[in-house]
Amino acid sequence: MARGPRLLPLAAALTLALVTLAPLAARAAAASDDEVRRVTREVLSDPEYQQAPKREAPRETTTRRTRPAGRGVRSGISPGKAPAAGGGDVAMVVLVIAGIALVLAIGGAVLGTFQRSRASRASRRLSPEIVAPEARAAAIDLLPASLAAARRLAAEGRYDEAVHALLRGAIDTVAVIGRLALTAAMTSREVQRGATLAPAEGTAFGDLVLAVERSLFGAEDVGPAEFEHCVDAFNLLEARLRG
Repeated sequence: MARGPRLLPLAAALTLALVTLAPLAARAAAASDDEVRRVTREVLSDPEYQQAPKREAPRETTTRRTRPAGRGVRSGISPGKAPAAGGGDVAMVVLVIAGIALVLAIGGAVLGTFQRSRASRASRRLSPEIVAPEARAAAIDLLPASLAAARRLAAEGRYDEAVHALLRGAIDTVAVIGRLALTAAMTSREVQRGATLAPAEGTAFGDLVLAVERSLFGAEDVGPAEFEHCVDAFNLLEARLRG
């Protein structure tokens, strides 16, 4: 959930870079066009170019010969004063390369953030084998107390609360065994997806979640039959966890 706010500065940096590079590229292109027009005006205003007589090219008789460069009508442009129109193109290329490099850098930062986020989530869902046996046994030993509390609520006719107490106790135990960091807003389905359990354990916990959901969100009020059905699923989960 916290990944969105971390990506906002990267998106802002990309937008700022594009806004900054666009005017620079436009100015570079305009500068290139202005240079071409300036050189053209110099050539056309050269008196030698305007007074040069128009000579007709000699007719070729037998063999076509290539004229050497530099002969004929003078252009008025000395070799040292060649049009510098390429400067703007170079600037444009440099800006494009800089923009691509910036986009790649930001993309790499976004990818790194995504990978770190995945690694963080994976670190919260470690294999059950690395849980200390003492911690696993202590978590499972809490289940009978949860069942006893649920039966006291059911004896008072508070079946909704009793069913919820069963699920709450199971979630606390599964979170320890599955090395899942619980949050207040996490649902039972999210716990089921996030906790790393053995296949049989995961199936038993899923059955308990489904039984509780059907009891609490069914068409009829929760009664003794629905409560006992949830108790059966709870006992099956405990048996699977104890192996």
